[in-house]
Amino acid sequence: MVGNSIPGEKVDVVIVGAGFSGLQAAYDVHQAGYSCVVLEAKSRIGGRSYTASLKTEPGLIELGATWINEQTQPRVFELAKRFGLDFVEQNGQTRSVIQDFDGQVWSERGELIPQVLLPFLELMEKLQSTIDVSNPGSGSTPEQDMTVDEWLQQNTTQWNREFISNGCAALVGQDAKDLGLHYVMDYMKSGGGLNHLAGEGPDTAQHLKIKQGTTAIAQGLADALPKRSVLTDTPVASITQLTSGDVLVTTKNGPAFESRKIILAIPTNTYTNISFAPPLPPAKRTIVSSTKAGIYAKAIITYRRPWWRDHGLIGTFISMRGPINYSWELANEELQQYSIAAFIAGQSSSWWHALPTLKQEEALLKNLVEMVPQADPNEVWAPFEINIQDWTKEEYIGGGPTSSMGPGDYARYSQALREPYGNLYFTGGELAFEWKGYLEGAVRSGSRAAAEVVEALKKG
Repeated sequence: MVGNSIPGEKVDVVIVGAGFSGLQAAYDVHQAGYSCVVLEAKSRIGGRSYTASLKTEPGLIELGATWINEQTQPRVFELAKRFGLDFVEQNGQTRSVIQDFDGQVWSERGELIPQVLLPFLELMEKLQSTIDVSNPGSGSTPEQDMTVDEWLQQNTTQWNREFISNGCAALVGQDAKDLGLHYVMDYMKSGGGLNHLAGEGPDTAQHLKIKQGTTAIAQGLADALPKRSVLTDTPVASITQLTSGDVLVTTKNGPAFESRKIILAIPTNTYTNISFAPPLPPAKRTIVSSTKAGIYAKAIITYRRPWWRDHGLIGTFISMRGPINYSWELANEELQQYSIAAFIAGQSSSWWHALPTLKQEEALLKNLVEMVPQADPNEVWAPFEINIQDWTKEEYIGGGPTSSMGPGDYARYSQALREPYGNLYFTGGELAFEWKGYLEGAVRSGSRAAAEVVEALKKG
């Protein structure tokens, strides 16, 4: 149950952050018989899941996480079923339009990944096979790791290099030149490999949409907790581990809480918003200061009819010059609302993020016109609504879909990322072993942290 203010109190566990990890952790702690409170800085729950309403008429849109999968993401699927939510399958018949850096446009039938890339992808799969996602410190050393771009320069053509860099931005919001090779290979393997992450259909990450919206899953978890266990508009100011063995948590709007354990369930790049006493240990401070929040925005461009289907397309567009890094079709046939969900990601899109809103909208529509020159431009330029969620400007989150790492960092600091510090425990989608950056990973990570806390509480 969600509230917004209560007097300070003492509980067994304080959870900071009401995203999927924090809410799952709270649910597990409560199920184990311990009291808890979840402190959320924002006015809404769900973290990087953000279901919103259209402004002009009935209908829901997903400005954050959108899809789940019954087969490969069983934890989040089970939650959706438990809360009585309904599923809609994503169209699995893909025909993508690709725009090169020089502006040339061509169409690729079949999978999202161009056929020309397949021989190189075999090399990527071979490298990925050496990664053990359950033991992130293995399979690489800081001395051996390099940027993804450096590895691409050694192993493939300029076109492939540009396409993969565009794909890196799509995955984690950073370009290949800023990402450690080991980190990216681990990230891809944690989600079943590149083909699984990039495709549509039953065997991919883009399979099932939630009719009521993904935030309904977060709301279901919150409603399963005792009344007023989740407090919104309650940003944490400081966390002090007392000599008595308890933890004191103060908030920026007044209430303070004392607990036996605390779970930090916020993005690592936002740890700097909190004062820790004693300070975080050196390894944690180093990794927090070196992780980079993804440069990420999502635009939902909604039309009265799916004009792209007139040309044998289903709304899958990839532009290597931008601003649309990639897109998917999101349709509500019942309400006759047809949307292009466009993602704008990576350092190369920073120019777009700096534009005023109307200029951002203009750049997106212009890019669509470029990629489908056979369409009626008057129709492309006439959506009935555009909604933009710029995650780089989202307070207390600062980017999406995850926080990434440079060369050597993941091998060096992966253990420190998840390692408890006194009575302080850590979770979040980026700290998952499987499905990093996805709802499934966030749920699994939340349960891992909760299990650690429950075990410690049982020991006294």
